[in-house]
Amino acid sequence: MYFTQVMPDIDRISNLYFGALRKPLEIRVLQEWTSNFRKKDTWFIIVDKHSKLLLNECYRITNYTCTTPDKYQKILHHPVHINIEEASTIEQIFECPSLPKVWFRFQPRAHLHTIADKNIEYPDFIGVLINIRERKKKNKEPFMAMTLADANAEEITILLWKECIDSPTKFDRNVIMSNHSTSIIALTNVKATMYNGSLTLTSSMATYLYINPPISKTETLLQRFGTEFRPRLSPTVVTTTLQQLKNSNYSDIEGKKFVAEATITDFTFKDCWYHVPCNTCAKSTHKKGNGWFCISHGTINDPKLLYKVSAVVTDNTDSMTIFMSDEATQTLTNATSEELINRNLSQPRDILPPTLERCKGSTRNWFIQCTNLSATNNIRFIITSTSETRNREPKVVIPSNTPITPMTTTKHITVTTKKSTPVATTLKSEKRLTSEDTDATYEQQ
Repeated sequence: MYFTQVMPDIDRISNLYFGALRKPLEIRVLQEWTSNFRKKDTWFIIVDKHSKLLLNECYRITNYTCTTPDKYQKILHHPVHINIEEASTIEQIFECPSLPKVWFRFQPRAHLHTIADKNIEYPDFIGVLINIRERKKKNKEPFMAMTLADANAEEITILLWKECIDSPTKFDRNVIMSNHSTSIIALTNVKATMYNGSLTLTSSMATYLYINPPISKTETLLQRFGTEFRPRLSPTVVTTTLQQLKNSNYSDIEGKKFVAEATITDFTFKDCWYHVPCNTCAKSTHKKGNGWFCISHGTINDPKLLYKVSAVVTDNTDSMTIFMSDEATQTLTNATSEELINRNLSQPRDILPPTLERCKGSTRNWFIQCTNLSATNNIRFIITSTSETRNREPKVVIPSNTPITPMTTTKHITVTTKKSTPVATTLKSEKRLTSEDTDATYEQQ
């Protein structure tokens, strides 16, 4: 193999530390970008052969330095970044199949919730493309809004700003639009934020988009959704009452998103208020010792605990029992199901935790859709997200005849090359989203 005779003289990324004077590195360059805050620096993400996953050139680098990244450079969790300056040597290497061609560190939705609006981490996300639309900010600057669904069929909105969609190496509009089969989209280095009660991802300067990357998670999503899954149009949010929703025909509500102001009167669940889906087939798993077991795929190595409750909601017109997505329940409780379990370790699984109990009686906006499993004679609704109402005054609604039912570490690093010493400036790094009228308009400030 190519590396056999050079390995003794070649270092690895995992050995780097602050102030390190290291041996040469052999790496593949995966991504490149220029920071908004340091426009004279060019940044790269590189991998070595010891990264686990498998655009595009390979190099041997010598005479570099290792320093601690500041808050503008902390794209990855590696403790250092590499400085390549005038004294450094970069030598191109050919025919290096052992250096991976793609590298991701995907995070589940629950983790994205915990880091939302904190700007402490820029993880990757993967899902099947549901829809994509061209939009404009208030200042007429274009951006793209896309919706992806994860392996649990939960949807999330991703906003791709101008610096991403204007770069052909980061975003290939033609490939996305011309793909007539299932599109699995992997996005790198995204920012998590809460907008209108929903978890939303936005692009950063380091965001790249990959279509159907050759990794196992792509195969998992293709098995889940099929190879002929077609994106649908983005649903329009329609204000409604529970009675109108309850009496609607399937043809009138299919593909639409509704919002209703209602009050929680109870929660229902079967056996347990949370569950652990299989990472492969998304079916509920079973507790086995200290772990979880899928009857089809065996032991779950990386279990993800999700809420599994339905809310009994009531307005002045009617009452409905609607299943709540994990995202909506996290927004309601401001906690993941795992956090609630750890707070109440001695409490039986069939008893609702106090945090959810305290949510009873609260009036909120509930964003509701019919699920993909609905049919003409069997409409199933799901609460996809929730937000506070404009009127914060408590509102108590007593429904008539409402039944209360009890019921492995990979190594990755960022590199910067300096064109000249940057001038120190004070810059504002926060980004926020704003909306006006019924059609959301997003603003990056």
